[in-house]
Amino acid sequence: MNIFEADLNTEKFNLPLKFGINSTVIGDVTKAVPVTKKPELNEFLDLSIEMNEDEFDRLGKNKSQAAEKAISPKPDDEEDDDLSKSIYHNPKKDQTIVEFEDAETWEDEKMYSFLGDGPNRYEYTIIQNFDESLSFKLRDAIVKSKENPFSKDVRTLILEQCNFEQYLENHIDSSSLLKNVPQLKTGGTLQCGNDMYKVAKILGKGGFGSVFKVRNMKNNESYAAKQEKPPNLWEYYILIELVSRLSSKNINHMIPAYMHVYKAIVANNASVLISEYSPHGSLIDVCNKIKQGTSKNVDEYIGMIFTSQLLSIIDYLHSCHIIHADIKPDNFVLMSKIAIGIKVPSLQLIDFGSAIDMDSFDKDDEFTYVVKTDNFTCCEMLENRSWTYQTDLFGICGTAHVILFGKYIEVEKKSSNWQIKTRFPRYFQKDVWDKFFNTLLNVPDCKTMPNLQTLKQHFDEEISYRQKYISDKVAEFNNALLS
Repeated sequence: MNIFEADLNTEKFNLPLKFGINSTVIGDVTKAVPVTKKPELNEFLDLSIEMNEDEFDRLGKNKSQAAEKAISPKPDDEEDDDLSKSIYHNPKKDQTIVEFEDAETWEDEKMYSFLGDGPNRYEYTIIQNFDESLSFKLRDAIVKSKENPFSKDVRTLILEQCNFEQYLENHIDSSSLLKNVPQLKTGGTLQCGNDMYKVAKILGKGGFGSVFKVRNMKNNESYAAKQEKPPNLWEYYILIELVSRLSSKNINHMIPAYMHVYKAIVANNASVLISEYSPHGSLIDVCNKIKQGTSKNVDEYIGMIFTSQLLSIIDYLHSCHIIHADIKPDNFVLMSKIAIGIKVPSLQLIDFGSAIDMDSFDKDDEFTYVVKTDNFTCCEMLENRSWTYQTDLFGICGTAHVILFGKYIEVEKKSSNWQIKTRFPRYFQKDVWDKFFNTLLNVPDCKTMPNLQTLKQHFDEEISYRQKYISDKVAEFNNALLS
């Protein structure tokens, strides 16, 4: 095992796992894509509506139906289908996050300080000395879990095979290993190594933990602190591996596009990962901010900029043989104002707790497990077909759909192709978006992945062609974001 001691920014965590070429990057991505003749700018800005007689009659009928609905409103418990998919919320009606509702799960544990001296020493997992036996168990667990790549047994054995706990102790200076870590509370403090953090507020809460905004009391900078109980070593492992694999491929410029752990506390009862704080929040937050400021959805061309970044982030992730497996707008945070032609994405992908390390599986392994998350179940799962990277590709579609339309994606199958149910406005660049959705929703099989760089290039060309117009839209977006 070749392990190099370094800061997490350039960490080389070279486990005895195989590396390879990204299955989604195929062919020569630098080859120019033929550009079709573009319409004149006055055609682009022509937003007039043309209707034939049938469309006019339907419009009149819809008005009559709308009047009837106004006279006879729906019962309170009957939710409008379109509204039920909307991402927009009323800030006045948002519920306050209950911070301590799970406090009783911490009460029975003897709590210590954040310092690792005295009785608060980490209790290591006892690992067999025979690598052959461990490897056999891992292979056996992988075979048994092919229907479920999220198997806890597989993850545990992968961590044991690389002796992850001992690796953290010996090679990651930014991590602290303790027996117990106290529950974070707003107004409290968090000590990690030589740094002390003040817990400012809770940002979000999930099934296994909470995310807090914390402030480093030395440099006064803000960070996000994610505390999970029981401890989540898997996410930390994936993030260290991702940085190592990106570095080994000399694509360090993409490292800021993924959640980066500056400090970590790994305890027997819980874990705390300290990462960058986003002042703008998730894409859901961003879309709501724009809607409140402009009364409109995010502009189509701003959507193209974001979608181009999504494709790049997922493409490089897949080149490292990692499936995120929870791609959705909530898991992309905006780290800075957007700009045209930047090399480092302004978006950052977070929450790798569901990630799958494909280097731990055989080359031809495929999965049949069905994720039943509303609006994010990929087409392969809907048809009970095998999948691998397709779940992330569907997530890209779902995220782009939220940006463009302000509501969650719904798909339907017509003839032999899956497509989105939402109709594009007349002024949208329909050909570009049709190509994007049709390609990612209709992947032939696990061995025939689409070229994400080619799809990205289509968006980049469209952005370049409309650069003057889009520059104004970027300025409007950034102003609304900061207002």
